[in-house]
Amino acid sequence: MRVLLVDDEPGILRMFRTALENYGYVTEEASTVNDACARLTSGAFDAVVSDVNMPGGGGFELLTAMRARKLEVPVIIMTGKPPVEYAKLAHLAGAWRALIKPVMPTRLRETLEEVLNERGRS
Repeated sequence: MRVLLVDDEPGILRMFRTALENYGYVTEEASTVNDACARLTSGAFDAVVSDVNMPGGGGFELLTAMRARKLEVPVIIMTGKPPVEYAKLAHLAGAWRALIKPVMPTRLRETLEEVLNERGRS
């Protein structure tokens, strides 16, 4: 399974990349929405994991850009904002899940498995 990780913090990208690759996922990284969009149009991904707040645009902007390009890849949004408020906003924007930071690698893996299983059923 190929996962695109989108975050402006190199340490977060490294932590998630290492953990997910240890679980057998293939990962690519992007640190901006523009970079993420370029990677999405040049390759097939099974899921995207994106921070909601990044300089120059975050997870919601990425979801908007993906919808405009008709990319139907499940997106998991990560945020440090209040859970109920951002979970609703993320769902309305088209995210499959919203995770509240700090996100442990095992929780991310579990969420990815849930999303990929749901996607396989739809």
